Amino acid sequence: MRLVQRLEAGFDRRGFLGLGLASGIAWMLSRGARAAASPAGEEGVSAPAPDRLPPGRAKRCIVLFMDGGPSHMDSWDPKPGREFQGPTETIPTPIPGVRIAAALPAMASRVRDLCIVRSMTSREGNHSRAKYLLHAGYPPNPTVVHPAFGSLLSHEAGDPGFDLPSFVQVNGNNGESGGYLGVAHDPFVIQDPGQPIANLAPPPGVDDARLDGRMEFLARLDRRFGESRGTEVPESRQVMYARSRRLMASPLTRAFDLSREKDAVRERYGRDSFGQGCLMASRLVEAGVPVVEVRLGGWDTHQDNWTKVPQLLAQVDRGFSNLLDDLRAKGLLGETLVVWTGEFGRTPRPNPRGGRDHHPRAWSMVMAGGGVLGGQVVGETDADAAEVIDRPVTVPDLFASWAHAFGLNPRKTFYAGERPVTLVDRAGAPVREFFA
Repeated sequence: MRLVQRLEAGFDRRGFLGLGLASGIAWMLSRGARAAASPAGEEGVSAPAPDRLPPGRAKRCIVLFMDGGPSHMDSWDPKPGREFQGPTETIPTPIPGVRIAAALPAMASRVRDLCIVRSMTSREGNHSRAKYLLHAGYPPNPTVVHPAFGSLLSHEAGDPGFDLPSFVQVNGNNGESGGYLGVAHDPFVIQDPGQPIANLAPPPGVDDARLDGRMEFLARLDRRFGESRGTEVPESRQVMYARSRRLMASPLTRAFDLSREKDAVRERYGRDSFGQGCLMASRLVEAGVPVVEVRLGGWDTHQDNWTKVPQLLAQVDRGFSNLLDDLRAKGLLGETLVVWTGEFGRTPRPNPRGGRDHHPRAWSMVMAGGGVLGGQVVGETDADAAEVIDRPVTVPDLFASWAHAFGLNPRKTFYAGERPVTLVDRAGAPVREFFA
């Protein structure tokens, strides 16, 4: 039996330049020494489609990444009355019998939009390896650098002629990259959404003509450097130069400028970096950016779990709920897949320091929009949230489901050097319950 708890009938399912021109170029070329691989066009055999699975509708993606591994037992999968639950209080949701942490009241009232997955399971309990897995869909491998899913979407759904970056990360980066797809699909990283992108405009006294002249001079230097060594300057470098210059001149960069928002809107999201990051994500996808990731750190609660988690959840409740509301108001939610996840869960049994340790065997994640069926809980853990007992969902399954949501072939093959790599790990299959 597969457990899927859903709303009763009668409820509606409503459904680049960070540091100036020179530093921007440095950002875009920071991984230039890494050998990029060639995509293999449309090679590969299509994965078998589950019977009658509705077609994907997603065109944009916003990932809310909880850096450090959030406690599922203190957020989306509480176990009221159990010994290890601790002081976490819970509240009911419109889904009969489903409760979540009391620190998420706004999200509880928006559960019609949510697909709460309580049966995620994986094997990576090390932070760096687990973050790699949750971004790339593959475990780390010393012979290949896999692209982050945002980079894959940049490659598959991004517009090379678009002025803004196709993949933006807000509140930092843990080393995710375009991998074998090359630097053109590396994320554009915003460290602080509340601050303007430094030196996006040319320095005082440097007009467009002078700046273009500098770019031409730089191109000549590159050519001479290559000729002196009998090599060609990589084409990707020239592409990055052109994109950098186009970004500097584009009016679309206003999407990064939160000072253009009313104070009431910024207060509604919360003035913390996560809330402002969610606001920026809403603005960026409205401007046409296909992938935005917003990070919230602090979830590695090996101590003081019950002090830290409610504080973090308060930020999530404000930012996540207002993001959903604004996407709906803008008519974007139906085609924007919103994902809330960390790299793993936390142990049900507390440690002596009042914390919870790493627990990849069972954890929770949440999705909304983008054609995903809301108003439901998929999967189940045991009485203490320690083991998955119904409808396990692996990370490859999750990535196969995201690929389906975007209409991508998970078996499409790329080449990392001469090594064939499919878009999604072949062990994964789309989760039917997410869509029907």
